[in-house]
Amino acid sequence: MKRKLLAVICSVVMAMTMCVGVAFAAEGETPAPATPTTKYAAFQVFVGAYDSTSETLSDVEWGSGVEPSGLVTALKADDSFTVNGTNAFSAVNYDSDDANKSAAEIAKILGENTAKKDAAEANDEEKASAKAFAEAFAKVAANHTIGEGIAATAGTDNKVSFIPSAAGYYLIKNTDTAAGDTQTQIILEVKEASDTLISVTLKKDTPTLEKKVKEEDKAVTTVEGKNYGDKYNDVADYAIGEHVPFELIGTIPTNYAEYKAYKYKFTDTMSDGLTFDEDSLSVYVMNADGDPDSTGTSLVKNTDYTFARTGNSFTVEFTNLKGVTSVTAGSKIVVRYTATLNDKAKAGNSVGNTNEASLTFSNNPNDGGEGVTTSQPDKVIVFTYTLNVNKVNGSDADKPLAGAKFGLYSDAACTTPINITAVDEGANTYKLDLDAVEPNSNEFVSAADGNIHVIGLDSGTYYLKEIEPPAGFNTLENPVITLEIKATTVNDQNWDEFIPSAALTKLELGSNQQDVENGTVEQKIQNFKGSVLPSTGGIGTTIFYVVGACLVVIAGVALVAKRRAAARRK
Repeated sequence: MKRKLLAVICSVVMAMTMCVGVAFAAEGETPAPATPTTKYAAFQVFVGAYDSTSETLSDVEWGSGVEPSGLVTALKADDSFTVNGTNAFSAVNYDSDDANKSAAEIAKILGENTAKKDAAEANDEEKASAKAFAEAFAKVAANHTIGEGIAATAGTDNKVSFIPSAAGYYLIKNTDTAAGDTQTQIILEVKEASDTLISVTLKKDTPTLEKKVKEEDKAVTTVEGKNYGDKYNDVADYAIGEHVPFELIGTIPTNYAEYKAYKYKFTDTMSDGLTFDEDSLSVYVMNADGDPDSTGTSLVKNTDYTFARTGNSFTVEFTNLKGVTSVTAGSKIVVRYTATLNDKAKAGNSVGNTNEASLTFSNNPNDGGEGVTTSQPDKVIVFTYTLNVNKVNGSDADKPLAGAKFGLYSDAACTTPINITAVDEGANTYKLDLDAVEPNSNEFVSAADGNIHVIGLDSGTYYLKEIEPPAGFNTLENPVITLEIKATTVNDQNWDEFIPSAALTKLELGSNQQDVENGTVEQKIQNFKGSVLPSTGGIGTTIFYVVGACLVVIAGVALVAKRRAAARRK
């Protein structure tokens, strides 16, 4: 059992990876702290005397960190140790009266079958076989540890360090697994007790989850080496009534084959402003380099996975992903669906309309390991906006005008109406209603305060047409008003601040700055009074009668005078 002088890593079964990201801070709060650190301990499997000349471990005994009887039984029963058709440990028997005899035998077999793992002269097949044997041993041993072990420190660069109490073999594994982390076991040999930390670098590998939303109009900043599908990113804006596309992409770890069973569950939670369109759900498998816009291998509900919905949340769960034969190490599971932005949607960047997801997955490849862990949530956000129309007297802007009728359109010719429905007639508040079929559903009238509120608009260009002016006021010279709502959103595939105000930074109507916090744009419209004819029965009518009568009298007098003058000339 020759070994390197300091430490020989016999196995790296699976390693820890923290889920990258912080919790979303609701309503502008400070983000929560990062994922807690996983704790590790080193368990002594064998102890012995190390001979630096021969580089061997002799006088091998069972260490204090394992339960030997159960470990021997488990090793003999595991098919992973089959060599030339026979279990390599089959001849080993544990005898409590001579327990250390079995320790020496197992250590010898372990050394013989892992010696070529890092040997320069070994070919690839020999190295792979030695590595697999060591991984299997660590996996079994991890289920038979006892006591608290020697505390190990998780450092930078994925290193775990501890101070060995004696020469021998040690198994390092998780004693407390943080959220989003996986179980780890690694076995190594050290030559002697030391006051110096022995460090082991863990191999990273754990499933990841990314949540995305599709932006339908704006350009999206992409991340090199990532493919989420066309225009999928972390931020979007939509109108009420529109169906917003979302996706979840979960990865499969490279050591997936080491698990006999694998639990895998997506949990998705929408804010009140989003209504899940259940019929839109699709789930499929794609390879590591696949394009999410192509459906890959479609999976079937209640055959490949189960679906459950509770309130604003739903789950897509694989109780044992191993039953889906198209899934392999490196595959990706994609969930796509739409949700309708409803009239509970919050306008502006003080809150926004969030959608978050997390991934729960198996974290222990050990025999009988049933542990799972859940990733930190990944969030996306959808914005929407409110239009305020303020009708005022052109001669006195402080005087509101009631009774002005408008229509909202999507084209300059005002042939394509944008329908609305009253939300609160008393407050003259409307919402977009893309499904409205009643005639003139796009029209509204200014209230006594001159205001009209239309909630749930997307960014873009709208056309507001004055159909009727307030009574006694002239029609606008240009009755069609162009409204260009411009929202500056951070359409990034790597947005990690999770603060709404960092995702929507500016709101404008044309070139005028608007209320980005409340998501409100305001258009003031002035009307001027026209010329008014006198009313029937008024003083104006009397004046006309008097003047007319006077003119008749004067005409009569002139005629009489003219006749008298003519008579005198005769």
